[in-house]
Amino acid sequence: MHRNPLWLIFLGIITVATLFFAGRAGKDLWAFSRLTASTSVTSLTFTPHPRSCDVYIPKADYSFQVRDKNYVGSTLLFEPAEPTADALTKSLPRLEKESWKVTFDPNDPNHSTIDKHFPFKSTFYGTVMMGIFIYLWGIGLRVKSP
Repeated sequence: MHRNPLWLIFLGIITVATLFFAGRAGKDLWAFSRLTASTSVTSLTFTPHPRSCDVYIPKADYSFQVRDKNYVGSTLLFEPAEPTADALTKSLPRLEKESWKVTFDPNDPNHSTIDKHFPFKSTFYGTVMMGIFIYLWGIGLRVKSP
């Protein structure tokens, strides 16, 4: 391995970043893979939720029933996004008319969502960081120390 202290510090920073992004990807993939069962929603309400100072997104509060026991959950939906809470409130009746399914973990129904989607972004970032780490590690192994 190349022994230049700046190279080792740089590789250490890349290692920490890789662990962070790979860990986040692993956590998101694990959470996604747990959601294997689904059922219908028994009650559902949408309210505006501030995503940032100028963007509002719908927050869904819902309840569902599994094995004769009621569970509640909430999910932030990223579409539709509106610049004001009033504009979003006008589009919420359209969301309430749609049929929604709750996807949940059969072993722990408290872990649920009405918007199950694959974590592409975190998986992509984790994969790219692992590729960069392996590439830089290989460079460090091939460069000879003086």
